[in-house]
Amino acid sequence: MRKTLLKFHIISVSLLIVNFLFGITFDISLNYRIALLVKILFYLSGIVLFFLNLKPFKKIALYFLFYLISPLLLFLSILIDGIFGGILISFFVFFISPPDVRFQDENIKIYKVHSGLLASCCQYEITQNEFLLFEKKIGEFKFEENLQFEKSKINYTDKKLTIKMLLKEYNAETENYYAKDSVINIPLKRYSR
Repeated sequence: MRKTLLKFHIISVSLLIVNFLFGITFDISLNYRIALLVKILFYLSGIVLFFLNLKPFKKIALYFLFYLISPLLLFLSILIDGIFGGILISFFVFFISPPDVRFQDENIKIYKVHSGLLASCCQYEITQNEFLLFEKKIGEFKFEENLQFEKSKINYTDKKLTIKMLLKEYNAETENYYAKDSVINIPLKRYSR
C-alpha cells in the first residue's frame, strides 16, 4: 500500500506541476474542479504517507511531515498578523485555494485571480471550456473594485466580451455618491463557439 500511495503522490504532484507550467506557457490548464480534486488528494496522500513512514522511521517522513504541520503553520500565520503573517498565508493559500468563479455559463468562466493578501485588487481571468477536461485562457482584465457579475449583463462574441454594470462614483463637489452606467469591453483571443 505504501508504494502504491507513494506512486500516486508522485504522479499527482507531477500532474499539478505540468498543469501549472501549461497554464503559464500555453494558457491551457485542467478544469478547476479536476485540479482542486487532484490538489486535495495530493495533500491527503502526503498526510497518510507520513503516518505510514513513521514505523520504522524513514527520512522521507520528514518531507511528509510538512503536510501534517502546514495547517498549524497557517493558523500561526493568521495569529502573527502583519506583513510576515500575510506572506505566510499567501504562500499556503496560493497552492490550495480553489479559484473564485464570478461568472459561469456553458462556454466561458470568469475567475477572480488569487494574487495574495498583499496584492492590489482585482484581476480577473476569462476562460473557455475545451474538451470537457481543460480550460483555455482567452482574456483578462483588471478593475479597481471587487465585481460580481449577472448573466443578463454579459454578452460575448468571437472577438470581445461586454460587461454592463452600475458603478458608484463619488462627486467631491457635492460630497455624494451617484450611480453611473458603465460598460467594459474586453478583447478576447482566439475564441470560438
